[in-house]
Amino acid sequence: MGNNHSSIRLGTALASVLAVTTLNAGAATLRIEFNGLDFKYDAAGNLYDAAGIAGGTGNGATSDPLAIVQFFTGSTLLGTLSANIYADFLFQQVNNIPSAGGTVTSGDLSTGFGFDILTQPGTPGWGVDLEVSQVMVTYDPGSAAPIGVTAIAVADSLFYQNLPSFLGGQQFDTTQPINITFSASDLANVTSSGGFLTGFDASGNGNIRGTISGVPEPSEYLMAGLGLLGLGYFIRRKKAALA
Repeated sequence: MGNNHSSIRLGTALASVLAVTTLNAGAATLRIEFNGLDFKYDAAGNLYDAAGIAGGTGNGATSDPLAIVQFFTGSTLLGTLSANIYADFLFQQVNNIPSAGGTVTSGDLSTGFGFDILTQPGTPGWGVDLEVSQVMVTYDPGSAAPIGVTAIAVADSLFYQNLPSFLGGQQFDTTQPINITFSASDLANVTSSGGFLTGFDASGNGNIRGTISGVPEPSEYLMAGLGLLGLGYFIRRKKAALA
């Protein structure tokens, strides 16, 4: 009977460890979702917010206003902003997007252009400033979202982050890559030449996703739990030997 009780206790402990691991696997991700992004593409291979090609100025007056921004940890919505929020970005060397459809990858973007989300100038608020190393653009003219963009910000390229207070101090881990993705559900003024796109106007939605600073990886919880289970087994064996 004692061995059965020990097995039950060990099974309960294992279930608890796995539950903690699952919960923290979700909580380890910070995601900023944004809607209402307007952007353009030109024949020189520039992809940029519709308000202007300057890019990376951090100035809301020359950046594209967003409709709504939501903040998540895992699947939990922590807060929403819906006024005075802007996107400012410029990705260069995005050349030769096939007009029949396909995927291209930009050249090296280490010259300092990137993707910013910020509040209106002059208002105390929040923002993120991401420098991007490379961009991948997919064009699928027959789909509901014909333009898809994926950008990677390298670990040390988060120049600035001042996130809303309702996140409770959670921030992106600057030692881990941060991904930026957005797509266009509306595409207009598409032009092409020689089998490649030379321009379009687009609008759509996207997100910025990365690891939360200071949150242990799920594997760390699992290893700790397995260690506790091993200790329990050792104690049970020791008691049995003494009985």
